[in-house]
Amino acid sequence: MKKMNLKIALAALLFAVGTLGLSAQGMRGGGNGGNGGLGGGIGIGGTGCGTYTSLLTADQQAQLLELNVAFQADMLELATARLAATTVAAKLEIFQLMNALRVEHQAQVKTLLESFGITVTTGTGTGTRGSGMTGTGRRGRRG
Repeated sequence: MKKMNLKIALAALLFAVGTLGLSAQGMRGGGNGGNGGLGGGIGIGGTGCGTYTSLLTADQQAQLLELNVAFQADMLELATARLAATTVAAKLEIFQLMNALRVEHQAQVKTLLESFGITVTTGTGTGTRGSGMTGTGRRGRRG
């Protein structure tokens, strides 16, 4: 009975540690805006991590969602084509198209948000791992 309790306690401990490890990985990502949410990778100056949707009306959110759904459909089509491609050159060409589409989408979202009167900041180096920590690893400079 004592061994059974020890095994259960050990299993619970491993489960808890594993869960904490997985949840901590979600904090990794870009700077302001992260990688997910509407507009992926675009943050609003001063509000951080893509929380700008609370600043929008329902109609504005619908317009932004419409842009996002169209973008996701186009990306899905390109991703499927990329998986079906057999040569490295074809995959690279599709990858470049995907990158161009992503940049175009971000510009469209930025334009739309600015038409709503919201200041948008884009790019890297604005988050906690900004340009001041370049080349220093995750922990930053020590010394």
